[in-house]
Amino acid sequence: MKYQQKKIIDSNNDLTKVCNNMGRDLSLILLDKFTDEIKTHIPKLKVYKGENELGKIEHIVHQLKSNCRYFGFFEYAQVCDDIERGILSNETSEIDQKIKILEIHQNHILREVDKTLLELKSSA
Repeated sequence: MKYQQKKIIDSNNDLTKVCNNMGRDLSLILLDKFTDEIKTHIPKLKVYKGENELGKIEHIVHQLKSNCRYFGFFEYAQVCDDIERGILSNETSEIDQKIKILEIHQNHILREVDKTLLELKSSA
């Protein structure tokens, strides 16, 4: 499957809508937690891939997939799902490439989250 950066995040407006629906205070807490999580998970994926710890990789991408979908990052979640399915079906030859895709697009997601956090904090 080919991934395009413009589709990794649906739009900041969608993230803002999600946050407005869940409420400002809860959104601030969950987005802060999500930001911390995504920053730590990519380095862990690289380490676990080097150690051939596929079970740990599967656990992390499953968690990332769920959290990304919650905030509307559907295509990013699809990359996580592809990694998870690859592990479950013992098709692991593309894991390195897909981890790189996650890493490349993580910065874009973090910028969008930071932008939304600023909007939420300024609306207080």
